[in-house]
Amino acid sequence: MATILIVDDRRDAELVLGSLLKAKGFSVRTLSDPTLLEETLQSGGIDAILMDLNMPEMDGCEATQLIKANESLRNIPIVICTAHPLEGDEQRARDSGCDGFLEKPVESELLTALLTSLLSTEPISNATSIEEIGIEELNESKRPDLNSTDLALQ
Repeated sequence: MATILIVDDRRDAELVLGSLLKAKGFSVRTLSDPTLLEETLQSGGIDAILMDLNMPEMDGCEATQLIKANESLRNIPIVICTAHPLEGDEQRARDSGCDGFLEKPVESELLTALLTSLLSTEPISNATSIEEIGIEELNESKRPDLNSTDLALQ
């Protein structure tokens, strides 16, 4: 299964999101300092990034712009998450080049379906629900388990 890099300055967020993703069969790596992101990605092995919007060293939008400006990294899908969205945050995140935007607490089914879709050959954009992602059309071998319990992250 794919390796997801969780970039979040809060250890509890890394643990909850990591547990959720591992339960769905993803491999997980974590990074608490987004200033080390480019170096971490250059080492390879990362298939997608789940990034917090609000971090002290560099916010998720700045980090996304940095990645998308790098020719060798720009195709790595990035999903920005935030527990406290302000008006305009989603648009700012999309303008920075992110491939998805989710509000915490993250619904496990939506996160899994979004990542599965982004990692397939048919990416989506601007979807905010499982129905918009078209989960019924996902390849059977990639179909997420929709019967699990959600893990809440505040």
